[in-house]
Amino acid sequence: MDRDTHRLVHFLKYNEHATDLDIHMLGVHDVRGAIKRAKNHGYTIETKNSGFLWNRNTTYYLKTQE
Repeated sequence: MDRDTHRLVHFLKYNEHATDLDIHMLGVHDVRGAIKRAKNHGYTIETKNSGFLWNRNTTYYLKTQE
């Protein structure tokens, strides 16, 4: 797992969700690529959008594994 994917997955493990600002502060620039690589490693990350086009907030959730 590369550094960006590792940061994203572990942040979502310890915190239940992450916003766009959280991910920006982690230094992850390619969020969709990190989510795709996490999926290849067996982690499922879901996104939820709120707001309009000019004021959109995206929240990322790590789906629990059973």
